[in-house]
Amino acid sequence: MDGGTAGARAREVGWLAATLAALLLALVLEHYVIHEQMILPWIAVSPEVPPWMIGAQVVPEIIVCFLFGWRLRGLGWIVIYGAAAAALRQGFYALLTRIGASGHPETLFGPPSEFARTAPLVAVMYFLAFGLASMGAREPGPLPGARSRP
Repeated sequence: MDGGTAGARAREVGWLAATLAALLLALVLEHYVIHEQMILPWIAVSPEVPPWMIGAQVVPEIIVCFLFGWRLRGLGWIVIYGAAAAALRQGFYALLTRIGASGHPETLFGPPSEFARTAPLVAVMYFLAFGLASMGAREPGPLPGARSRP
């Protein structure tokens, strides 16, 4: 965190809440539209899922990371956003398993150790996504070190 004023931190917490709300919407879209309406029917007729379908599952999350991540300043906020997003995602998938949603067998996230093993990896991926988004907009104009071609 950049150690800004209390008002600036409060605004950032508001942005974090908006980010998490958008991420939750993306996760719902991923599960109920892409997973249940595209991937599960495909699996019923073919054992392999095309790579574009797997990619389509993460695109909404990446879009959220870039929509909200470009404005982040400071490593502290990037870490906070990454950790909060990972906790939300892992909780969402644990809930899907708990309610017996299609495509989420009980064994997937049954033991708490599964959650503990996967959460750090998910947090790192979100950290990278928010960090890359943040790097792209820190300075106005071309990216630092970029050379224009004649």
